[in-house]
Amino acid sequence: YKVAPDSALCFVLASFFGVALVILSAVQGSYPTLYRELQSYLFGQAATQTDTHVMVYGILAIVAFGLSFSFYRPIKAVIFDSQFAKAIGIDVRRVEMVLVAVTVLAVVVGIRSLGVVLMSAMFIFPAVASRLWTARLGLVLLLATLFGLVSGFFGVYLSHEMSQSISPNGQYISFPTGPMIVLAAALLFAGSSILSPQKGLLFRGVRRCIF
Repeated sequence: YKVAPDSALCFVLASFFGVALVILSAVQGSYPTLYRELQSYLFGQAATQTDTHVMVYGILAIVAFGLSFSFYRPIKAVIFDSQFAKAIGIDVRRVEMVLVAVTVLAVVVGIRSLGVVLMSAMFIFPAVASRLWTARLGLVLLLATLFGLVSGFFGVYLSHEMSQSISPNGQYISFPTGPMIVLAAALLFAGSSILSPQKGLLFRGVRRCIF
């Protein structure tokens, strides 16, 4: 039986993530400093960001946007048909290096807020949600950017407000920023899967009833 590459990747990532959590739990008593550092690496630590972090990450985000905008047409050709792109004279290897560079910059920008684990979710949710609304690559990129911005804003806002307002029996409950951002992105994806005019469950059900 042949296992699909994406299924094997998910299995390996989930397994090693579980092993990392077990090791993390084992060292929290003996090495508290290492435990905090590993925890911030896995889940992010948005609350400790300073103005310097925001400025540096903003510059990196602008660089990633500039690369994507400058190489938009070659990237589009390579993504859809690399052989055709090579035939018309596009340097496929250089474009692939640009894609890797943009991906690395995106990870560097987001890993401080979300962590290495939750960052993978933010690669998926905004893109998939935007794909439900349109099939044009340019609009997909714009909508994914908008969804990511909305998810980040509401994730930070809800994390702060819910942590301040919800405190049963006088006990303070913290809602981490990173998971709240991912939760907001997941809710946007769920809403898009229901309300999308082309592929949404609501409109598909209406079309089935009519036709």
